Amino acid sequence: FPGSSFDDINKLILRATFTDGWGLVSWNSSRYRPDDSVMMRDVWVRQSWAQMGNLSPNSRYLHVVINGLYWGVYDASEHINDDYVAAHEGGLPTDWEVMDFGSDYVDVNPGVTGAWEQMMTAVTSLANATLAADINTHYQTVLQYLDAPNFADYYLLHQYAECEDWPHHNGNAYRNKAVAGSKFKWLAWDQEIALQETGSSNGHNIDRISPAAPNTTTANSPGPIWNALRKHPEWRLLVADRAHALFNNGGPLSSTPSASRWQSLAAVLDKPIVAESARWGDTATETPYGGDDLGTDAGVKRSRPGYPLKNPYLRANDPPIPAPAPSQDWLGTVNYVANTWIPGLHNRANSFATITRLANQTLRLWPAAEPPAFAQHGGNVPIGYDLAITAPAGAIYYTLNGTDPRTPVTGAAAGILYIGPVDLTVTGRIKARSVTGTPGSGTEIWSALTGAQFIVGTAASAASLAISEIMYNPPLDAAWEYVELMNISGGPIDLTGVAFSEGIAFSFAPGTLLAAGQRIILANDAVAFAAQFPSVPLHGSYTGKLDNNGEQLALTAANGSDIRRFAYNDKLPWPTAADGDGHSLTLIAPQTNPDHALPANWRASVLPGGTPGSSDAVSFTGNAGADTDGDGLSDFLEYALGDPPATAVRLPDGTPAMLLTRRVAADDARVIVESSADLATWLPLPVDSIVADTAPVGGLMTETWTPLPGTARSFMRARVEAR
Repeated sequence: FPGSSFDDINKLILRATFTDGWGLVSWNSSRYRPDDSVMMRDVWVRQSWAQMGNLSPNSRYLHVVINGLYWGVYDASEHINDDYVAAHEGGLPTDWEVMDFGSDYVDVNPGVTGAWEQMMTAVTSLANATLAADINTHYQTVLQYLDAPNFADYYLLHQYAECEDWPHHNGNAYRNKAVAGSKFKWLAWDQEIALQETGSSNGHNIDRISPAAPNTTTANSPGPIWNALRKHPEWRLLVADRAHALFNNGGPLSSTPSASRWQSLAAVLDKPIVAESARWGDTATETPYGGDDLGTDAGVKRSRPGYPLKNPYLRANDPPIPAPAPSQDWLGTVNYVANTWIPGLHNRANSFATITRLANQTLRLWPAAEPPAFAQHGGNVPIGYDLAITAPAGAIYYTLNGTDPRTPVTGAAAGILYIGPVDLTVTGRIKARSVTGTPGSGTEIWSALTGAQFIVGTAASAASLAISEIMYNPPLDAAWEYVELMNISGGPIDLTGVAFSEGIAFSFAPGTLLAAGQRIILANDAVAFAAQFPSVPLHGSYTGKLDNNGEQLALTAANGSDIRRFAYNDKLPWPTAADGDGHSLTLIAPQTNPDHALPANWRASVLPGGTPGSSDAVSFTGNAGADTDGDGLSDFLEYALGDPPATAVRLPDGTPAMLLTRRVAADDARVIVESSADLATWLPLPVDSIVADTAPVGGLMTETWTPLPGTARSFMRARVEAR
C-alpha cells in the first residue's frame, strides 16, 4: 500500500462498497440507493480514524478483471483479525483479543468470562446505578478495561459521519491479552451509509448520542457503553475535550481537513469512476433483483423522494442539475458532500451540527462555558512571543507544561490564572480552560480543554533539516539499519513534531533540539545498532524497516508539511554498493541542501558501515588551478578523480564506454560526464548512462558510462567543477 511499510499481509478483502456503489442488487430509498453512491464513504471514515492517530486498515482502489471480464472498481483493504493487529501493534496473533461486530454481537465463547465480559458487566452496573458513589465506582471499573479517549474519539467520529448502520454492528475492538492492564481500543469498519441523506425526510437524521437512540441499545455493543458512561461528569467533560480537539482549530475532523480528505479520495477515483460507470451505471434498468426493500412498490426501482430515477449513473451530469439540489451523478454528489454537507456539520446554528447535538443533551456533553481561544493556535513563534488567550465569559486558567489546568473530580483550579498575555520562552504544550463560578465549589462549570503545541524558536524545515545518511540494507541481512538527520542551518532548530510518516514511523518528542551542523541517529533495532556502533549515541528507534529494494520516505514538519519526500532505490543510477555490500547511502554535501530525489546527489560511504553521527567527506584545500606535482592535472581534478581519471573501454557487446575513477569522499567537487559528436558541442549525459559501478576500495570507485544510443560517433569527457 502506498505510504505503508507493511508488505507481508495475511489477508486482504476486496470491498465492492455495497450501498455506496452502483451495482446494487437491492435498494432502500431512505437508506441507500445508487443515485448518490460515490464508493468513498467507508474509506473516508477509515482514513479519518487513521488521521486521528489510530490503527486503521490500509486500502487502495483497484480495477478487477475476472476471467477476462472487467468487473469494476474495488477497494482492496487489509482485513481486521488477530494477524492484522499483531502485524501493526507487535507481538503474536495469539496475544490479541479482537472483537468483530460485523453483525449483531454474538459471544463466540459464551462459557468464558474474559475482559470483555467483565467490562460489559461493569457497564450494566453503571447503567443501573443511581447514587453518585456507585456511579463513580462502576465508572472506574469500566475504565480499567476501556481506553476512554480512544472510545470517545471512535464514537464522535461515527456521529460526525452520521453512520446509519452502527453501533449495533460494523466495527471492531481489540486488546493485548499478553500485557497486564491492556485496554480495549477500537477500529472503524464498514461504514458505507455515512455522510449522506437518510430517512423519510432525506436529511441529517442520524442520532447515535442521545439516550436510547436508534441502534444504541443492542447488548454488548458500543451503544450501551456510551449510554452508561454519560452518567459520570468526568466522562462528559472528556467527550467535550475530545470534540473540541477533533472538530475545531484544524483538528482532524474540522471542516477543512475533513473536506480535503474527501476530495483527495475523489481525485484518486475521478478517472476510474468512468470505468465503474461503464460497468455498473445501467443498474437502474438492468439489475434483475431491484426494487425497494421497504416492501412497498416491491420490484419498482425508485430514487429519493422528489428525485426522478436516473439512468445511467455517470461521472458528471450533462446537463448539470441546478444548485442547491444534490446531483444524482458522482461528481455532483462528491462536491455536495465537500461543499455543503461537511460545512453544515460545523455550523452550530444547525440542530444536526455535531457540537450542537452534544450541547443539547440533558446531561450536556458540551458545557455551557465556551472554551478559550489562543491568538495563534500553536505552531512556530519567536522567543518571547506574547500569547493572548480569550474566552466569551468566565475566568481562564492555563498551564505551560501540558498538564490540565483543572483538577479532576474536585474541579479546583490547577493552573495559572490568566491576567494578560503569556510570555513564551521555551517550546511546550499550552493548555487552557475557561470556568464560570468558583473553581472547586461544586457549582462551577469548566469549559472543554484548549491545547496547542508551540515551537518557540526555529522549527525544522526543508531549509534546515536533511536526511544525510541511510543504511537500508546492512550486509548478511544484519539488523543495524539506521537513518541519520543533519541540521544544515547556521543555528539550532527544534524537531518538535517532526516525523517520518512514510517508509518508517517515528515522531520526535517536544523540545528536541538540534544544534547547527549536528547529526542525529534513528535505528530500527537499538540493541543491534549499539553492538555495531558502541560509541555512537542513538536518539531513538523507529518502527517498520527500510525496504531493501528502495521505497519512498517522507519526513514531515509539525504542521504536516513535507520536509523531505523522495524515493531511494537499490538500482543504478543509485549507488549499488549501499545494497547489501555494507556501505551506506550518503548524501553528498548535505550543507548545500541538495535535492534528495536525485540519485546524482547520493554516493556510497567510503567504508562499510557508513559513518553514523559523523562524515567521511574530505574537503579540498589549496589552489584549485595549481598543479603541485607537475603532471598536467590540476590539484582540484586530482582531488576529485583517480589516476588515471578515465579510460576508454568496450563492453562485452562492443558498446564503447568510459571507465571513470572517482574519489568517493570528494564532496566539494561535482563531476559532470559530457558527450559530443564533434568535439565542439558538449552536452551532459543523463545519469541513466551509468551501466555499472563498483563498491569503494581505498577511497576510489569506478563508474562505467555509455554514450547516448543512436549516435554514429561519440566522444565522452569528465568535467569537474566546484560544488
